[in-house]
Amino acid sequence: MKALKYKGLTSFLLIFYLGMGISRYVQVLWFEKNDAVFSYSLSYAFMAIAGSLSFLLGSRINGMKILKSFAIFIPLYSIGMALRIFPSPIVLPILSGFISGIGASSVILIIRTWIFELANKHEEDKEFLISSRIIAGQIGTVLSVLIAGQLLVIFHESKYIYIILLLVSSLCLYTVFLVRIPDNRINEKSRNILPTDKKLTLLAIVSSCILGMSNGMFEPYLPIILKNIGFSLSTVSIIMGLYAIIKIVSGFVIQNKKLLLYPHYNILIAEILLCLSALSMVIFNQQKYLILCLILTISVLLTVSTISIELWEYKVFPSNELSIYFGIIQSSFFIGDALGGTIGGFLYSYVNIESLFITFSILSLILGIIYFIMYKRTSFSAEKQV
Repeated sequence: MKALKYKGLTSFLLIFYLGMGISRYVQVLWFEKNDAVFSYSLSYAFMAIAGSLSFLLGSRINGMKILKSFAIFIPLYSIGMALRIFPSPIVLPILSGFISGIGASSVILIIRTWIFELANKHEEDKEFLISSRIIAGQIGTVLSVLIAGQLLVIFHESKYIYIILLLVSSLCLYTVFLVRIPDNRINEKSRNILPTDKKLTLLAIVSSCILGMSNGMFEPYLPIILKNIGFSLSTVSIIMGLYAIIKIVSGFVIQNKKLLLYPHYNILIAEILLCLSALSMVIFNQQKYLILCLILTISVLLTVSTISIELWEYKVFPSNELSIYFGIIQSSFFIGDALGGTIGGFLYSYVNIESLFITFSILSLILGIIYFIMYKRTSFSAEKQV
């Protein structure tokens, strides 16, 4: 199995995303238990603000050794996670969010560069390696909800179990250092904050921002969308688990080399189908089981699009500036995610749920077209240079 072949990377990803998932799941429940939801929203906002500074971190990380960079940013992220045990005074959730944002965004940047470096060396396993981060994140999300949720129930939601879970998830991050991590440098050191190709950079910023908006507008609101169309709260939990499992299975299927030969076509087709699925939810808004089928279809399409975009980035961005590009697209995604969440909440609360679906469908169509055009532009440029 390829997972065993790259057991160091696979183990690192599963540990990291499991710890992240447990902490994120428990934090919102802990803050709600302490009537500090507003403090949670501020913590989340400052985490997004810190994450949007990734473009500054990208140029700094470029040239650092992988092991050394993890030794700096894993402890930083762990400290930010540990501070989540304090829902008040308000300054602590803000500080926690900001530290976590810097730590998490830096670690993800390094992981992505590590993966692309392995993909360069092992071309035959490129599809598996590039999709591994997304699939590990999905597995971590499912396991974290199951583990943390069951422990909270077993211990009757005692305040001590919340604190223990937050601290343990923070400390478990250090176990990644038991994994074999390469000690080579991340590309060559660069003094540039922005890549040399300014047109490609601008297109990458715009597309990543729209991608973030699309992400923030739909998936975070799925539980209340399902509840709104008539499913009970217990059924919603089951559906959300099924939704995540389908994404994991879809991720394993799309790893097939033949299915990822033309990622720009995958993105275009997946985003067009996402657009049509969202519009169908508007048309059939009174038929909850049909909408449920459409939502589960969307889970597959989002996985196909996300993994194809990761591979698309590998093909399009210059390898010597990967960390810088990753920093920029990560910053843009965080900004878009914050905007999408805000717009989605406004549309759901003050307009109607159909307007949310229509906006999501428009963003999906724009995304597919932009990524397709960008790929064609860069491929044409490369051919001219040859």
